Amino acid sequence: MADDHGDSALYVLNELVDNAVDHAGGPLGIAVSREPDGVKIAVTDGFIDPPTMQPHNPLAKRGRGLQLVEAQALSWGYSVHDFGKTVWAHVTPTLECTIPERSRTVPLIS
Repeated sequence: MADDHGDSALYVLNELVDNAVDHAGGPLGIAVSREPDGVKIAVTDGFIDPPTMQPHNPLAKRGRGLQLVEAQALSWGYSVHDFGKTVWAHVTPTLECTIPERSRTVPLIS
C-alpha cells in the first residue's frame, strides 16, 4: 500500500480507473480538483449501477479495490446521472505533492 498521501492519490486514481474499465467499459472521464483539504479525484463512466464493496475474502484474487480506496481516502462516494455515474474520493496530499491551482478534467477515449 502507498506510504505517503501523494502516492495515495495516485493509488486511488488507479483503483477508480481500473474499476471503471473493468465494470463499465466504454469511454470514461477523469477529474482531479484542488480542495481546501487536499484533492478530489472523480472518475465518470457510462454504467449506472452503483459501485459495490465486496466482503473481505483473503482467498479472493479480485474484489479489494473499494476496500483499498476506503483505506487510502478521507472519504469516497458516488453519484448517478442520466448518462452514468461518477465515483469520487477525497485524498489529503503531503507537502511534497504538487497540486495545480486549476482543476483539470481529462476525457479518455476507449
